Order: sequence, then C-alpha cells, then structure tokens
Amino acid sequence: MGTGFNGDGWGLILILWGQMGMEINVRPHAGLYFLQHVKDVDFTGILTENAQTAFDNFFNVAFGLLDQFYPEKTITVKSLDPEYITPLIKSLLRKKNKLMRAGCVENAGAIARRVGKEIVKYNRTRLQKFNGRVDAKDMWAAVRQLTG
Repeated sequence: MGTGFNGDGWGLILILWGQMGMEINVRPHAGLYFLQHVKDVDFTGILTENAQTAFDNFFNVAFGLLDQFYPEKTITVKSLDPEYITPLIKSLLRKKNKLMRAGCVENAGAIARRVGKEIVKYNRTRLQKFNGRVDAKDMWAAVRQLTG
C-alpha cells in the first residue's frame, strides 16, 4: 500500500493491491474551496489539558474537512486494462463519458484531448529508456506491446 501526490489537479492517492486488480482511492483536487473554508475554521475549541484529547479533536476536525472537500473515489485498474490506463486516465474517461451522456460535448472533447495527451506521455516515457541502436530488439518488443 502506498500514497502519492500529483500536483496535476489530483489530490491524495491511496493504492491498494487486490486479487481483482489495483484499487485506487482518489481524492480529486478542490484546493481553492478548501483554502477559502479552512481559514474560517475555529481551531481554538480543540485545545484541552490532555494532549491525546487535543490530538483526537484536531484529527476529527482535519479529517472532517478532508472528507468534505476531498471526497474519496475508488478507481480499480484491472489486469485486463491496457498498460497505459492509469488511475488518472480511467477517472478522466469516466468524467468524459458522464459529460457525453449529459450532452456537454465541448467539455467532453476537452477531456478526450487531455486523455490523449496522458496516453502519449505514458507511451513516450515508456519508450524513452530504450536506445534504438543498442536495444533494438527490446525497443521493438515495447513498440509491439504498445500498439497491440
């Protein structure tokens, strides 16, 4: 199990490995709204004589804010999914499909372009490690794997 942060509009990511695939718990980015709200939160009520109680109070307030502004979504990346399907791409595809069903074709097109860029970025980084003159066999094996 691990966590990561991606400053590309995505918040906390928790990865759980399971039998069916990899489950990703994502908290989408809502930073501006969070910052506007958290500046008005009164933290003076959490202070007590007991350090453990003060910590528990702070923990409850902090995680309440986290759940309010960064609701957790679970994305499962399965072994049957193509290699280039990352949790970000899968969630973007879900968002694009939701927008298409709602008739927001322009916004869905923008997300589709972003998905395309993310796939290109994944493929580029995958192929950058090969030197075509030295590792030609390995490079072409990777190209065949990417192209199907």
